[in-house]
Amino acid sequence: MAKVEQAKHLNLNPQIKVFAVLYVLYAGFAWLTFQLTHHRLHMALAWNLFLAFLPLLFSTFVGRPKQKKWTTILWLILWLLFFPNAIYVITDVIHLGELSFYGGRFYEVSRVVYVRDIAIWCELVTTIAGVFLALIMGLLSLLNIHKFLLKHMSKMRVWLMIGGFSLISSCAIFIGRFLRFNSWDVVAKPWRTMTQFFQNLDAFALAYIGLITFFTLFIYVIFYQLIKGIVKCCVKSHQNI
Repeated sequence: MAKVEQAKHLNLNPQIKVFAVLYVLYAGFAWLTFQLTHHRLHMALAWNLFLAFLPLLFSTFVGRPKQKKWTTILWLILWLLFFPNAIYVITDVIHLGELSFYGGRFYEVSRVVYVRDIAIWCELVTTIAGVFLALIMGLLSLLNIHKFLLKHMSKMRVWLMIGGFSLISSCAIFIGRFLRFNSWDVVAKPWRTMTQFFQNLDAFALAYIGLITFFTLFIYVIFYQLIKGIVKCCVKSHQNI
């Protein structure tokens, strides 16, 4: 009986299984797009999506039954370390600026003539699909942490922590995009990473961090309310049966 209970705790969350399959499908699509276009962005996106999958995985390990407190704290730290990767992927849309979707200059023809090159449209779809999948995984991971924290503190304190996580994540995204450090550099090169961050903390950096923090909170509140509404509808439907 004890072995059965232990096996249950070791089983992966169904949520993880679904998104693991989605990631593999996306990685395959990104590889095909790379073969078609030879644009390295799509292999980089596949890697970034893997990093965006990790916080979702770690969030499901937080607060597992009969788990020691220090283990929970470790999973929380790992989640926070990799969570920014899920939001960071939105900045990859800037690479779409390298593409031209028009067959002629926009105002020189009586109607817009779009490029009939499937490779370019594959690049668009691959990039947008990657951003969407990364955001969903990131928001789900944040929701998992949100639900865990609600078991231990008030709603107000939890929302303040969500705001703090968003701010920390935005700082990490700035470090990653502009200073070109990775998540593991916080552990491998903590002093260098923090020194570079504070040396580059100018007006632009503060504005950028504020903008990404706003974006993260904005889309999370929408996502949270959407999930909340779906749960309420399911409960009502079940009661009416």
